[in-house]
Amino acid sequence: MLKRRVISSAKAVAIEIIRALHLKERRKEHFQLLPNGLYRLGLHFAKALSLLIVVLPCGMSMLSCHEKTSEEATTSDIAFRYATLLSVGRTDSFTRVDIADPWHKGQTAATYLLIPSDKPLPKHLPQGIIVRTPLKRAVAFSAVHAALAENLGCIGQIIGVCDADYICSAPLRKALAEGSLANFGQAMQPAIEQIVAHKADGLLISPFRDHVPGPVERIGIPVIACADYMETSPLGRAEWMRFYGMLLGCEARADSLFDEVEARYMKWKAIATKAKSHPTLMVDLRTGPVWYVAGGRSTMGRLYADAGLAYLFASDTVSGSVPLDFERVYTRCSEADYWFMKYGNATDYTYASIAANDARYKRFKPWNERHIVGCNTFRTPFYEETPFHPDKLLEEFVQTFHPELRASYFSAKYIAPLTE
Repeated sequence: MLKRRVISSAKAVAIEIIRALHLKERRKEHFQLLPNGLYRLGLHFAKALSLLIVVLPCGMSMLSCHEKTSEEATTSDIAFRYATLLSVGRTDSFTRVDIADPWHKGQTAATYLLIPSDKPLPKHLPQGIIVRTPLKRAVAFSAVHAALAENLGCIGQIIGVCDADYICSAPLRKALAEGSLANFGQAMQPAIEQIVAHKADGLLISPFRDHVPGPVERIGIPVIACADYMETSPLGRAEWMRFYGMLLGCEARADSLFDEVEARYMKWKAIATKAKSHPTLMVDLRTGPVWYVAGGRSTMGRLYADAGLAYLFASDTVSGSVPLDFERVYTRCSEADYWFMKYGNATDYTYASIAANDARYKRFKPWNERHIVGCNTFRTPFYEETPFHPDKLLEEFVQTFHPELRASYFSAKYIAPLTE
C-alpha cells in the first residue's frame, strides 16, 4: 500500500512538471531556450520519474507506456561526403542541423530545427533555432549565397543583399538594378530597420571567430551561420549547397548540382596528376603592413594542391587565412615559380602597377620571369561563383599552370596572366 502511494505521488509530480515544461515549450516560436537551471533540473527530474514509472511492473502502475516525443522519434542521418562542419538528422516532424564551431574543436556553433511552414509546430522539440522552411524572404549578407540561390533557381526567395557595391555577378546586378533585390547596406552595419520592414524570414550571415551577438541577433529573425568558408576542402565548402537547398526548398536540385560539381572536380584533379612537374606557387599581395595568405588546410590551399602545384604555405595547417609580414613571405617565396594574386581594382593590375605600389615586388622571381597570374574580383565573379563551383576554378588552374595539359578550346574566365 505504501509503495502504491509513493508511486501515485511520483506520477502526479512528474505529470505536472511535464505539463509545465510542455506549456513553456509551446510558447517558443523561434528559440528553444533554457533561461535558468530550474528548467533543466525540472526536465531531468521529470524524465527520471517517467523512467521510474515505466520500469515498474505494469500491475503496479497506471502508465504502462508513454507517447514518443520528437526527441525520441526515429532519426535518419543525412551523410555528407566532404563537409566536416555539418551534421544533419531528419525526423518525421523536423530536420535538425548542427553546425560545428570551426574555431573551438568539439563545440557546436549553432543548432537549427528546420520545420516545413505548412506543418504545425511540434509540441516537443530539442533546443535549437526554429527555421520555417522553405525560406521565402531571406537576406544574403554575402553575395556568394545570393549567387548560389540564383544558380539553384531560387533567387526570388532572396529579398536583399549586403555590400551590393562589390557584387560582380551579372544576374545579381541586374536584379539590384530592377529593384527585385534590395541593398541593405554594409554587412558589418546592415540597415536593420529596412530588413525588418521587408519582413525577412532568415538572415544568411558568415560568422567570424569569437563573435559577440549584436542587434541583428535581437530582432527575432533566424540567423543562419554560413560557416562554409571555414571548411578544409573545396568540395567540403561546395557541399554546403545541400544545406542551403534544404533551407530554400530545393534540396533535390542542390543535391544534383553538387553531384555534377563533384564529378567535374574529381575529373580535373585526376588530370592534374598527369602533370610533368609541380611548380611552386606563392599567392596574393600585401595589404597595409600585413600579407594574408591562404592556410594549407583552407579551401584555396587544398585547391592549389589538387591542381598539381607545390603551394609554398601548404605546411601552415590553418583552415582560414594566415597574416604574415613582407620579410617572412619573401624568405619563403622569393624563388617561387608562379605567383597568383587576387585583387579588386577598377583596372587590371600590370607588372608596372604592382611595382609602383611596392618596388620590393620586383625582387621576386615570378615578377622577373613574368610568371604572375591575376584575378580582378571587381571584374570577374570570382567570389560569387567559385566557392560553390570549385570545379571551374580547378579546371582553369590545371590548364593555366600546366600548359602540356591545356585543351585546344581552353579560355579562362576567372584568371589571366598579367600584362606589362
